[in-house]
Amino acid sequence: DNTTAWQPGSALDENTHYYWRARAYDGLAYSDWLATAGF
Repeated sequence: DNTTAWQPGSALDENTHYYWRARAYDGLAYSDWLATAGF
C-alpha cells in the first residue's frame, strides 16, 4: 500500500523519551531494520 507514515493510536506523553525504528517491505521481502533512533 506504499505507506510511508505511521501515527500512534493516542497522544504521546510529555517529558518521555521515545524510541523508534523502521524497515521496508517491497511485497516480497523485508529489509534489515534501521538503527534505533529516539526523540
